[in-house]
Amino acid sequence: KPPKIEQDKFVWPWMGILVNIPADLMDTNFVRESEHMLKSQLSRFRPCEVTILLDSKGQTDHSIVKFAEDWTGFKDALAFENHFIVEQYSKTDWTRRNCKMDDLYGWLARSDDYNSHGTIGEHLRKIGVLKSVGDREHERTERIAHFTRQMEEKNKHLQELELKHNQTAMKLESMMKDKDRMVEEYNEKIRKMQEDARGNSSKIVEDNQRLQQELKTRREQAIRRHKQLEELARKSNIDRAKVEAEKEKNANENVLLDLATLKHKKAREELRQLLKKHEQEKEDAFRRQYKLEEDLTSKQNLEMELAQLRGKLEVMKHMGAEADTTSKEFDKVSEELKEKDEQLEAMESANQALIIVERRTNDELEQAKKELIQGPTTDTSNSIHYWCQKNGCA
Repeated sequence: KPPKIEQDKFVWPWMGILVNIPADLMDTNFVRESEHMLKSQLSRFRPCEVTILLDSKGQTDHSIVKFAEDWTGFKDALAFENHFIVEQYSKTDWTRRNCKMDDLYGWLARSDDYNSHGTIGEHLRKIGVLKSVGDREHERTERIAHFTRQMEEKNKHLQELELKHNQTAMKLESMMKDKDRMVEEYNEKIRKMQEDARGNSSKIVEDNQRLQQELKTRREQAIRRHKQLEELARKSNIDRAKVEAEKEKNANENVLLDLATLKHKKAREELRQLLKKHEQEKEDAFRRQYKLEEDLTSKQNLEMELAQLRGKLEVMKHMGAEADTTSKEFDKVSEELKEKDEQLEAMESANQALIIVERRTNDELEQAKKELIQGPTTDTSNSIHYWCQKNGCA
């Protein structure tokens, strides 16, 4: 840039001044139309806005041309001024007043225009400030340095957020592995309980079948012995009292066998009820297990969503929420995060309640398992053993 340009003070945002507006554009009733027409005539210089100024008498004889605030706008403003210099319609030509005055005169607004009296000076002081090209360059350099520092800080914070995200991802992965391990251990425990229950059930069924067969054999033996005693009574009157005693003894043994049979039937019914209850409890346990696994998966997915939302919120906080749309999105994410937190809290409460029920049910299953192992046939077995002892059988 030429040294003169570097030292000059210009009005910023960059402004051009137009004077000697043609009479057909000075009608105050059509100011907006006149401004639009002037802007069209100057379209090669890409003006942002053209404002026709009214003097104290309501007359229009000059206007202000506003250009873009960046360096492109400054180049357009210089081209605007150079055009009038080449055509000899510059500020110098307007000051001499010794040339033709049948067209527009224009120049770039500087400090003397800014500090001048009248409508132009008042308008320039109202909407602009004085700055040199060096000032703008310095501001640009400072702004670039400021943005650079901001970007460095943002990049640093984003790296920290990325590190936290990675740590959260690792934590979630560890939680998933722990969950899989717990589920596997739980499944293994359930499988073992099922195998034990099947083994115990089979043993109890076999014992009951053996006792039933033993009862049947003892009853058949009692019937045969009764027939033998009847036959012996008919053939001989010797020791009739002894035979009657034997018959009475046999009858008592039959009563014991009947009692043992009734108890055995009752024991089989109790066994059937226990097995039915055990199967129902196993089904309930499986349903609860599935619900626990499903809830645990939902909880972990919810925790992952929460971690992502918190990360997004941190990024938005750091990047700033000055814009209205960004602020609305920030509020939306905050509200969503609050809802997810409430869902997680409710899910954790439900899971705790389900875990308590699961533990209580496991205790009940263990008790049912012990009952199945012990069996309900103690009285039946004692009755048969008593009968065998009295009869000297093995």
